[in-house]
Amino acid sequence: MQKVITVAFDIDGTLRDNTIGPACVANERIRTLLITLAGMKNTHILLWSGGGEDYARRVARALGIETPRGSPISRSTTSRNASWGC
Repeated sequence: MQKVITVAFDIDGTLRDNTIGPACVANERIRTLLITLAGMKNTHILLWSGGGEDYARRVARALGIETPRGSPISRSTTSRNASWGC
């Protein structure tokens, strides 16, 4: 059995650069890291926000980190305060 590694990313101030006002601008260094890790085998990517799952999904969608069919790029499941990426 292969070990699955979970990597969690916070939305505001980490994945989303919130120093640029209300605009939804990615922290490209972190976004690139997320995309790289999501492409690796046995990884579970988790996006988290105190704003809740819907907010996390909206931000992820705005940052372009979901698959074309609308699913987040992660291979994981969501919890109440977490999501893949929206």
